[in-house]
Amino acid sequence: MANENAAFEQLIGGYRKNRRLLTINNISFKATRSEFQTAARAKYHNSDKLTFFWPPAGGKYRNPRHTGCVHVAVATREDATRVLSEFQD
Repeated sequence: MANENAAFEQLIGGYRKNRRLLTINNISFKATRSEFQTAARAKYHNSDKLTFFWPPAGGKYRNPRHTGCVHVAVATREDATRVLSEFQD
């Protein structure tokens, strides 16, 4: 699991460093990844700019679909501000 987490952190590290990464928590375990991504893309007007990174679930989660959290990466800081604003409405 440590290797999975290190690889995942390396994957999102550039986005985080450049402040182009948003974290969405408290996602219902009833929703699949696909359902959540479809709903998120419908909410944001420029949905082709959203990239979803789902953290590795590990063995402690009975639900293999997701951990209730996702990181959303965008191309620019301005996009991150727009996404945050639109998702809070």
